Formats: sequence, structure tokens, C-alpha cells
Amino acid sequence: MPQPPWSRRTGLALGATLAGALLGAHAFPTSAAQLTDSQVVAGNVVQTKTACAGGASYPAVTLSKNPSFYWRISEATPPAVTTVNDSSSNNADGTSTGTGRTFGPTNAGLIQCDTTYSVRFRGQAADNGFLVQPTAVPNPDTFTISAWVRSNSNRGGWILGMGSARWGTSVNRDRVLYLQRNGRPAFAVGIGPRTILQGTTPINDNTPHMLVGTVGPGGAALYVDGARVDFDPTVTSGATYTGNEAADPSPPGVPPTPNGFGYWRVGYDSTAGLGPSVPTRNQIAARVDEIAVWQNDALTASEVADLFSRDHW
Repeated sequence: MPQPPWSRRTGLALGATLAGALLGAHAFPTSAAQLTDSQVVAGNVVQTKTACAGGASYPAVTLSKNPSFYWRISEATPPAVTTVNDSSSNNADGTSTGTGRTFGPTNAGLIQCDTTYSVRFRGQAADNGFLVQPTAVPNPDTFTISAWVRSNSNRGGWILGMGSARWGTSVNRDRVLYLQRNGRPAFAVGIGPRTILQGTTPINDNTPHMLVGTVGPGGAALYVDGARVDFDPTVTSGATYTGNEAADPSPPGVPPTPNGFGYWRVGYDSTAGLGPSVPTRNQIAARVDEIAVWQNDALTASEVADLFSRDHW
């Protein structure tokens, strides 16, 4: 029998006691009901919290691990934000473009006591706004991608991943963290065949969650809130893109993306083929925060757990 373009893998359930203790103590309200687009937008408006004192901060620990870029989403002038500042030493600022995205103090950061903000994606059918690292980079075999997300959508959508286009939607895309239509987190690696790592516990509960995807010589892993929920030791690299857009719909004079290169994109790209519960939205209805990419480094399980344990609950 022909194999599907993705190979479904079964994630391991999160420890209910640990997850309940962590999430139950969080200051954000929860909502078990699936909401309409307008209710999702209204429900995500909260105020920024006061900074905590003491302890190693989440940003400091993130930066100590030398990310290729780290977008804290500290921009506070909605809606005319066009540049997302990189907090690393690599000056890898992002570009913000398109519809259905807002910044500023009505979108509190997702780690506890965060004095910066998050970006809110509306996630309606026509919305096409996203953040992108505007310089094409080689398709990495070893990498880590990480983001915090808060959503109650039952439509799913793109959170963070690599695509072959800087504008519009991408012909080639993999290395993707996304929310499935059933509310379960997933991590897609490869194009043909495509491997899907997924958690068994839905995270569309309107509380913040930290998602991390890693690929390296030891395999591919998906982490949710510091715990590894799925793993495939046979997946040791992502796709090398061929057949990229012949004419990326970009401003005149900008060449298409070379084969073997891609762009890191946040919040929106084509989700076609991202199974098994394929999203019905390209743009996720969610707030996204603390976006970090390690272009040539796969964080270990202990490093991911250490990062999650830092001063944010």
C-alpha cells in the first residue's frame, strides 16, 4: 500500500500531575469551549504583568545558549510594527507584514512576569500576516526552533517553521511547529516523505505553552512545556529544498529564493499536507512569544527542560 506523504507517529502523554500543577498555577484564564474567531480575538486581550525579582530569567538562559536569533516581541507601537528586534548578538531582526497581526500592551507576554509583549494573530480565513527572518539561510540539518503559544482555536495553523518564500505562501516548507485542527501540537520534518511528531494532549486550552522542535544526529524530538512528547531516532535532517519559487511574489528586482535555502516564518504559511489533523487555517489564531531559532544546534532534552524551568511561572 502506498505510504501517505507524512508518517504518523504517536506522542507520549504529558504527565497529568505535573502539567496540571504548572498550568493550574498560571495567572491566565482558561476556556474549554471552542470559540468563534471574534471570541478568540477578544479572549486574548490581557494586560502586561509586573516583572519578577530574583532567579535566572528565561531571556538570560535563552541567550546563554547562543541562539541564531531570539525575538522577545518587545515592540509596543501597534499596529505599525514592521521590524521585530533580535535580542541576540547576531542582529537578525525580523520583518512583520500582512493582515491579522497586532502588537503592543494589549498583548501581554506569555512567560510569567514578562514586561514585554506577544504578537497576536487573528487567524481568520483571509488573514495573511506573519513575521519572517528576511535573509534566506541554508536549509539546516541540525537545528532547534522554539516558541510560546496561547490559543483556543479548533482550526489549527502555522506557528514557526521554514518556508521557501519570503512573501505569500511557500512551495517548500518543513521544520514546522504547528497546531493541528484537533488542538494537538505537531512538528513536521521533511517534504517527501514527511515525518510528523505530535503530542497526545491538546494545547488549545487558552493557556501558554512552550513548544520546541529539534533535529540532529540523535534524531528528531518534539517538546511541550519542557517534556519530550515524541521522538524519532531515524530523522536526522530536514529537507533540502529544490524547485523553489521561480518568481517569489516579491518587490521588483528581488531574486527568488535559491534552492537549498529558506526563510524562518512565524504565524503564517501554507499548512496544506500538515497532517494528520490538517489545519483549516494558514494563520494561527493565537498569541505567540519568545521566538528562538538555533540554526546549527540541537538542544538536548536536559537543556530544554532547564529552559522551561526558569523564572516564568
